[in-house]
Amino acid sequence: MVRILPRKLRRSLSTMKHVASHVGWRAAILQAVLPKNRYYSASVDDVKLTLRARSPDLQVAIECLHNEYNFLSDYLDDKYDMITIDAGGYIGTAAIALSRKLPRSRIITIEPASENLDILLKNVSSFENIEVRRAALTGRTKNHVSLRNRKTGQWGFTIVAEPEDHSQAKEIESVPSISIDKLLSGLDQKVGFLKLDIEGGEKELFESGSTALSAIPFIFVELHDHIISGCSEAFFNFSLSRQVIRFSGEKYLSIRL
Repeated sequence: MVRILPRKLRRSLSTMKHVASHVGWRAAILQAVLPKNRYYSASVDDVKLTLRARSPDLQVAIECLHNEYNFLSDYLDDKYDMITIDAGGYIGTAAIALSRKLPRSRIITIEPASENLDILLKNVSSFENIEVRRAALTGRTKNHVSLRNRKTGQWGFTIVAEPEDHSQAKEIESVPSISIDKLLSGLDQKVGFLKLDIEGGEKELFESGSTALSAIPFIFVELHDHIISGCSEAFFNFSLSRQVIRFSGEKYLSIRL
């Protein structure tokens, strides 16, 4: 007699098999069975990482380290030595991917959430060209901003006051902020590449009128119109005199001409 597994269990096993194909069965099992947010270690694309069980961490690590930044080789070679900014550092895997693709670049990764920052610091500690700053990147000067939980996991914290996909999102902490102009003016070298994944905060950046932001040759952004309407409009208005290339989902590369 053949027993058919329940649909939910079949789906879970399928997910584990997919994850295991990238990182092995040990990490796939730990991700699935450990208590939520329990730390565990895993190697993703030969990078040893600290991750949280039943969180978006492993999914993000696989995406970042396997292929998300492969496009950089079409625009920047290994001689690129300008500053690279990773805004929305999360657990550090984007910064690590950028560090490996751009070994001569100084990578500045910016993350506001204290619970993410703890893991980020662990994960990037062996990469000498990665510098970590705790802040929320904003379009206007502010001392602190409220970080809110949209109930989408640790990767979805936002500084948008009333996110449209979760209007009752509660403040989890007040975090230091830095405006894009203050950040760029405080650097002793030009920025060549800016990655933005800041859960709706990009709208204010693109509306800020910052000439320093416009001067950055390459800006790679994920847009979040579902969090705050107008992100795409602000981005495309900002990019009117730039070349725009669309990637998967809502990710775009804006290139200064």
